[in-house]
Amino acid sequence: MPSLRFIFNRIVTSARAYKWRQRHGPDGSRRIDPLSWAGMARFYHHWLPPIVLLAVLSWLASVLYFNPPSPPIGVYMGGLACLAAIVTIWPPQSSWSKAAWMLVFFAMFGLEIHTLYKDRETNQSQQRAARKESNDAFKSIADGLKIAITENQRAFDATMSRMKGLGEISAENLAQQTGGKTFCFYLASALPESDGSHALTLFVTGKHVMKNLAAEYYAEPTPNSTPQEAYSSFLLRKMIIPGRDVLPGAHMSDVHLNPGAYQFNFWAVNGWIQQSLKFKKVGTHGLSQSISVRRDGKILYEIVDDKVTVPYKAE
Repeated sequence: MPSLRFIFNRIVTSARAYKWRQRHGPDGSRRIDPLSWAGMARFYHHWLPPIVLLAVLSWLASVLYFNPPSPPIGVYMGGLACLAAIVTIWPPQSSWSKAAWMLVFFAMFGLEIHTLYKDRETNQSQQRAARKESNDAFKSIADGLKIAITENQRAFDATMSRMKGLGEISAENLAQQTGGKTFCFYLASALPESDGSHALTLFVTGKHVMKNLAAEYYAEPTPNSTPQEAYSSFLLRKMIIPGRDVLPGAHMSDVHLNPGAYQFNFWAVNGWIQQSLKFKKVGTHGLSQSISVRRDGKILYEIVDDKVTVPYKAE
């Protein structure tokens, strides 16, 4: 029967064997505790670089092909700076881990560049949309102003057309009341009377009635007349139209004058008209006439030796 000491030694030996198997592998190599410093160093140098590289490359592929929402500018550079600080403080031991970290750095740098270009493209798209919206708004305002200006111009033209029509009606009414630009003058008949005198014909030129027309005449003094004779000739003027309305056209009168020079004065509502008349016999039955009709110092109609030098203007 085994003694107690033997049993105790067997228990201690079994415990030591179990503890050794826990610390060593099947090949007899010593196992490393993952939570120990050696375990963390092994994970950092052997497993962390490929894991980070695989994660970064996977994210890069998803960014390029699936276009997920991008983080703000500077996030990738911040992560790159943190990894660079860790690698600088705790440099990798193997060449392949160094290469893995370099690939991680380049991938994160590429992600940052992609974010910059995408942000710039987004800003440009927003600016184009804002410019288009602004241009559309301004175009809408400009079209509205153009339509308003067109409508106002159309209304203004219509108003001015009505005002012009009213002005023409008012001017026509005034001309009908005053006689407008209508004027008159005398011409001598070519055929003499039995006593050698010639009958006068009154010509009213225009389209309105001469209102309250009155007329007188007197013989012009000759160049050899004395001032007393000229004054006497003026005093001997005769009223031939007392004051009445006269229609446009030719009107025979009962005034007969011998060849000579005469002055006529016409008064009507539309103003004072002066006429000079000179006529003389030419040959046996011929007659040559010269007239000059003036109003307000302006020649309205003029004939010199039966030739019209200043034609009258019709209204």
